[in-house]
Amino acid sequence: MKRVKRFRLSAMNDTGLLPFGASRCDKSRGPANDEHMPMKRQLAALLVLLAGSASAEAQERYGKTELDPIFDATIAISGSLGQAWTDSTLRLDASDGTRGTSLDGERDLGLDANEMTGRMEVTLRPRPRHRVRLGLNYLPADRSASEMAIEDIFFGDNIYAAGDEISSKLRIRTWSATYSYSFLRNPRAEVAASVGVTSVDLVAEVGVPARALKETEERSFPAPQFGLEASVKFAERWYGEARYQYVRINASNASGELSQLDAAIVFQFDHNIGAGLAYVQVDGDVKNEQLGDSGRLAYSNRGPQLFLRVSF
Repeated sequence: MKRVKRFRLSAMNDTGLLPFGASRCDKSRGPANDEHMPMKRQLAALLVLLAGSASAEAQERYGKTELDPIFDATIAISGSLGQAWTDSTLRLDASDGTRGTSLDGERDLGLDANEMTGRMEVTLRPRPRHRVRLGLNYLPADRSASEMAIEDIFFGDNIYAAGDEISSKLRIRTWSATYSYSFLRNPRAEVAASVGVTSVDLVAEVGVPARALKETEERSFPAPQFGLEASVKFAERWYGEARYQYVRINASNASGELSQLDAAIVFQFDHNIGAGLAYVQVDGDVKNEQLGDSGRLAYSNRGPQLFLRVSF
């Protein structure tokens, strides 16, 4: 019994406890401590090997040791403002099918051709190759003007005579929800194909306040969207991005197409904040051939935009 007791107390020696009657300078129990040292060293070596193996496996799997602020961000929120040059053409036929006057929004109605424009986007990346993007484009927001008619104008069921002071308003918005898959992805580049839904929302108003005449048209055109996009890291903190989206409208007697081209240079201040300069061009042409509701809207919007992006 005494031997068992002495053995247990000796086994506790590594924690700093000593058997009764023994001093810290007692060398008789030294060999018992030495027997445990190789086991500890082997355990430490095993942990180091496992950590090194996990690190090597992660590096081999992802091809890099740290996450990239562009290619690996789980969520990115961006907002942009810029100057846009716009050309617009609109026509609204009478309810009996009489063809209306094709109006140049900038020349005939006096709408500003040079306006501020903006965009908001939220991009989610649940998996490395999968992204979901929600976007809202303001294509010069709420343009309005007053202009004297130089000839008779037929707009909807109203006729505006030459010399009338015409008040007009035009607002265009595009909403989009897009899913993209990166079929090419490496630490310095990414190329993806996308599919989604885009809706073009239009409000057009033409009237002569002096004669209490006004015609208002509100329409929304949802349609499928397809696209390609690419990103490349060409220097430390510097990236290039390009995106092309195409929308084909063919529903409820409405037909047309919409395309958008984006090209941008991005600088990352740190892992979470970036800023850039983009060139954006949006072209659209939508027609409605339904009797009593027929008409046409065509527009082109292009110009530079500055944007700020926050990512996590």
